[in-house]
Amino acid sequence: MLLFEAVVQTGRLHWRSPKVSPLARRDLTEQRIVWDLDDGGRQYPVVEGNPSLRLLAANPTWYIDPDRSECGTIDFGIAPEAVALVVEAPPLTPRNARHVQAAWARVFGANGIPAPLPDVETTVIER
Repeated sequence: MLLFEAVVQTGRLHWRSPKVSPLARRDLTEQRIVWDLDDGGRQYPVVEGNPSLRLLAANPTWYIDPDRSECGTIDFGIAPEAVALVVEAPPLTPRNARHVQAAWARVFGANGIPAPLPDVETTVIER
């Protein structure tokens, strides 16, 4: 991430368009990963209280906040390698979540990352 960090420091790195403010560096500490649902009932990891943050699987872990035009390192209090595995995983269907739930405690339980919910109820509203 040295190159990314160097480009951020130039003050000329923009998120998706040069029409928005350049990304400013702001590191975050004491963050927590939780699971969110998309419209199809799939679960994916997000930062608690900041679901719009984009996480970059790196060591250390970085984030981009497109709403605030900020980026920086983000500390979850766990190994960046563990965060990278969770961040790079595809969204989990309810069936996948049940399978993952069974193995989660062995792999991530000691790291403090909560498991995806095994049974999530969704309501589909047709228009």
